[in-house]
Amino acid sequence: MRPTKLPFIALVVTLSVFASGVSAAGATSGAPGDGAFEVILRDDVPTGTAPSFSVVETDLDGLFDLVVSADDDQTIEMNGSAWISASPPDPQSPNQWSLDSSQLLEAWTRTTGSADTVIAVIDTGVNADANLGGRLLAGATFIDGGDPLVDPSMHGTWVAEVAAAEHDEIGIAGVCPGCAILPVQVGDAEGRVQWSAAAAGITWAVDNGADIINLSFGSNIQSQTITDAVNYALANDVIVIGAAGNNGTATEFFPAAIDGVLGVAAHDATDARYVWSNYGPWADVSAPGCSIGRIGSSYGTICGTSFAAPIVAGAIGLAVFDGGALDPAAAELIVEAGVRAQDWVETGAIDAAAIVAGDDEDTTAEDVVEEPRFTDVPAGAFYSTPVEWLAETGVTSGTSPTTFSPHQNITRGQFATFMWRFYGKPSVDTENHFTDVPDGAYYTRAVLWMASTGATSGTSPTTFSPHDDVSRAHFATFLWRMEQGQS
Repeated sequence: MRPTKLPFIALVVTLSVFASGVSAAGATSGAPGDGAFEVILRDDVPTGTAPSFSVVETDLDGLFDLVVSADDDQTIEMNGSAWISASPPDPQSPNQWSLDSSQLLEAWTRTTGSADTVIAVIDTGVNADANLGGRLLAGATFIDGGDPLVDPSMHGTWVAEVAAAEHDEIGIAGVCPGCAILPVQVGDAEGRVQWSAAAAGITWAVDNGADIINLSFGSNIQSQTITDAVNYALANDVIVIGAAGNNGTATEFFPAAIDGVLGVAAHDATDARYVWSNYGPWADVSAPGCSIGRIGSSYGTICGTSFAAPIVAGAIGLAVFDGGALDPAAAELIVEAGVRAQDWVETGAIDAAAIVAGDDEDTTAEDVVEEPRFTDVPAGAFYSTPVEWLAETGVTSGTSPTTFSPHQNITRGQFATFMWRFYGKPSVDTENHFTDVPDGAYYTRAVLWMASTGATSGTSPTTFSPHDDVSRAHFATFLWRMEQGQS
């Protein structure tokens, strides 16, 4: 949501439960009525600084007074919320196909993680009896009367066990069975997460030792207060994972779509997108969307991007072992370098073995590309340094985790995507008039951006031909036009 100082604030908040088979619970707020409501009075802070805000209960008259008296460096936003309670649809206990899908069995031959690596689960709490082998930390609560070790909805407990359940022949096998879990309770007994609580919880986790933060909640409206908190985490080298949501649309979902957050969509056992998973180039990767969760004394299927996100969090936790460290940029490069390509997220499906193999102690983004990553790019070739540079900048991760295919032609859609990433993924507010550019394709925003720069008007008034090859003449023309427009 865009903060505003207008005396009238109205919004519609659509929020997701992140579980398939369950109707998404949500909150809807139109113009405030005559009763009391909460707003966030937020101080503008430099990017990377901890958020500074207060929650004020007011009414329409009071809101007008707040707007009039607000300083020039203050903004006001409604204190929105999300609902994340869920009911699993399947009481049976299926095999964990996600272990093979994500190459975890191979990853575990190298490491099962370290308790020095702390994954903060910003959620509804984690039950004290969660199967975490004594690696559950004290945590904190940001809801009235809460307790971080009492989970009223089981959602946070499911997330924590997917990420780090003990390998003890009980229940499920967690992705990083050596990692510590820091429970940060921001969801109440009804499963509601207020933005102010989430921002406070993220900030607290950063200040209390979190290496990785998992956010399995969100909204299609962006809160600047939460964005401030996420940027604070990233500035302090804390890796942030966000679930992409379960609305089955390409609409950006926050905080997963915030720059620097690893947004995680959900795929099935064949790597195909679950129909309920959100998608689009703002979602960085995908992970298995159905796992197993404890339901009373037994286990059953739980599905949703809520449970895909902690698979990625746990896989990164495996990479941060023996006292090593990853900064967010390096973590993103390592995760995306090891994917199986998909065209409905920015890169593809995660591979935990590749993530672990791609890391060394105290890795930064610069370290990730010290040695050639592509087996088909020989050292000393005229293009070897440029190819490594392209991969380092995030323009491309290759045609597979180990190949670049340097002699293969590129398509118009790929070219648009490369240039869009090169120019920093500019925002796009252009109507899509190309009938052959579907919403949600990995190249959609890039194509619309390239058209908006005047670099191309397509191959006809209504087509772009994204799968056609780019000729050298078109390549030179596109680059020249874009440079003219950017200048």
